[in-house]
Amino acid sequence: MNWAEKDIPAGTPPGGFVPYLYITAKVTNQKTGLSTFIDLLPHINLIDNFHYARNISLPGKATDLYRVEFSVTPPTHMDLALHKDWLDTYGETLMKGATFKYKDVDFEEIAKASRK
Repeated sequence: MNWAEKDIPAGTPPGGFVPYLYITAKVTNQKTGLSTFIDLLPHINLIDNFHYARNISLPGKATDLYRVEFSVTPPTHMDLALHKDWLDTYGETLMKGATFKYKDVDFEEIAKASRK
């Protein structure tokens, strides 16, 4: 999860990584109805830097199509402290929770990829 490129809080790097989020995903095979549920964790690498990810086994074939639902929960006060300027401007949270749903996701190219 990254900040947008515009209409973002002052001082925020456009497209920058948003830390301390709780992100889960449910991946459902559209043909069989089988699904898997995962927690995405922060990762860092030399290709795309910080990102949320997790390796999984798909609940079906790599050639099947999938429905993917992401749930994003903001950090709690135990995870992130907010300065007075943020509180005065945006309130007591970083963001509201959100859900994003995608249909007909094709994982074949990703499933066959390897990092060398």
